[in-house]
Amino acid sequence: MVFGLPFATYALYFGCSKGHCSVTDIPSLPASVADLWSNTSAAIIIGWFVFQAALYAFLPATIKQGLPLRDGTKLDYRINGECCVTGCSYVASPPILATRVL
Repeated sequence: MVFGLPFATYALYFGCSKGHCSVTDIPSLPASVADLWSNTSAAIIIGWFVFQAALYAFLPATIKQGLPLRDGTKLDYRINGECCVTGCSYVASPPILATRVL
């Protein structure tokens, strides 16, 4: 999903126009790859992954064991998805609410 979604997004963006959209037409690509790159977008994506890693590492979690492996051992997993969703909500809510016109 991390790697496939950007390619699907670009394919739809370049393959569709206002009047016509077809997945069988070969889209015309921009003249330069630099036209597809944005430092701001890259910083946002990298920042999001760092933020998710920090939530995983620092928020409280329950440690659960997985299924037995071939050698009989079990791996430990940190279960803290609810805390991560709550943390994301606290971070994402103020910018969204600030852009709303009341």
